[in-house]
Amino acid sequence: MKAIYPGSFDPITNGHLDVIRQASALFDELIVAVGINYKKSGLFTPAHREVLISESIESELCCGEVVTTECFDGLVVDFAAQVGAEVLVRGLRSVTDFEFEFQFATACRSMCPELKIAYFMTDAKHLFVSSSLVKEIAEKAANDTLHHRLCRMVPPPVMKALAEHLRCGNY
Repeated sequence: MKAIYPGSFDPITNGHLDVIRQASALFDELIVAVGINYKKSGLFTPAHREVLISESIESELCCGEVVTTECFDGLVVDFAAQVGAEVLVRGLRSVTDFEFEFQFATACRSMCPELKIAYFMTDAKHLFVSSSLVKEIAEKAANDTLHHRLCRMVPPPVMKALAEHLRCGNY
């Protein structure tokens, strides 16, 4: 069975990787789908995010043969149909995610009733981690404290990319 895990992944966090690890154990194929948002520029380009996801999966998980990454543009239900995915994977950290995810699932079901949605709870140690929090810390942390502050939140390839981003003065 093929599944997709869509998101912005800007950047991918250890919580995202935990959801990927869980989902990859259940599905024959999992596509981590990086959504392109033309209205909102990200910290990293979609293509760079795709590379960071692949590198993070390779360095942190043993599921590279099951998991691929791909950028998509448009509605996630259309992308799911395009790639033949039967399941949409979503991650939950806390009850605050539930309201958005409920609305998202309801919208997806109304457009594509045959698409199943599977939710995975991230490990408790990642409950507070979000891409937005990572970006906020990276933006405000001094370069010499960046690793100490973020090493438990993001995988090494992302840590390296954030440090490079900071070193080049991109904040």
